[in-house]
Amino acid sequence: MKKILLGIILLLFITGCETKMMNTPSEVVTDWMTHHQERDDSVVKELDDWLDKQELDDESKSNFKTALEKQYQNLSYEVLEEDINEDKATVVVEIEVLDYYSSFAKSREYFEKHLEEFYEKVPEEPINNSKELKTYQISELENVEDKTKYQITFDLTKDNNNWKLDDTKEDIFMKMYGLY
Repeated sequence: MKKILLGIILLLFITGCETKMMNTPSEVVTDWMTHHQERDDSVVKELDDWLDKQELDDESKSNFKTALEKQYQNLSYEVLEEDINEDKATVVVEIEVLDYYSSFAKSREYFEKHLEEFYEKVPEEPINNSKELKTYQISELENVEDKTKYQITFDLTKDNNNWKLDDTKEDIFMKMYGLY
């Protein structure tokens, strides 16, 4: 009976230690990606902060947020490579996301060829960032079904035996949003 109890305690100890030692760069990146797929609170705040920087009215922001949250739900990824060099590491991930970039380009092209559908009086000045264009582009995102793939390289640093993601760059988010 003592041997069985000792065996169980030893197994729990080994399993507990093994979990602590399994903090690899790939696991940290996988955890980060999972948080985005599940849209946890920190991810939603990050998205809200990014949207606040965009020049959009409230309805467009709301529609854009819905589209980007859909992006996270449809996100798939595969860790391709992990490279560790002492306390620095890189992890290369291939993601597949809805192709919002192409949708924006196609929407812009349609918008520019059909200005009369969007304006009572067609403006003579450039419409590059007009409210009407942005609203139309965002409204078209709900119809996107095509997907695209991107590779993302994450940089990590080991701190107190734990791998931590370095600051994520804007291009990582643009790829995650399918807007790169």
